Amino acid sequence: MTEYRRENHGQPDCRPAFWQESQDRYRAYINSPEWHEKKRLRMQIDGFVCQMCGCKGSKLNPLNVHHLSYHNIYHENVEKDLVTLCRSCHMGVHNMMNRITNSGTGQRGWKDQLSVSMVSYGEFQRQLAEQGEQ
Repeated sequence: MTEYRRENHGQPDCRPAFWQESQDRYRAYINSPEWHEKKRLRMQIDGFVCQMCGCKGSKLNPLNVHHLSYHNIYHENVEKDLVTLCRSCHMGVHNMMNRITNSGTGQRGWKDQLSVSMVSYGEFQRQLAEQGEQ
């Protein structure tokens, strides 16, 4: 195992050698035409707006596509496994998922099996419109 400092938190972390190989494979995939097509389709489904805050993205806060789960990595279902988020919301989701989950050990990560409740901006707007009609 190789020890290194995690970029976001500066904490020591030991990972097996295959970690770098999997990171290299993931980076290659994220730069592939296959991923870019999935990303384009997901953004189109979401109306090219962040599904958390509703912004359309900008040069300083561009839209990203977030994996809701890595269970289907490389074989994602565009409709079920991905969501469009602006960079700010995307970072917020990752920070929340990387929170301390065991204060005794300082362990971080999404270990408590909770799911992120995300109502899409479009769904939120539809619900507001329906309430106004009643």
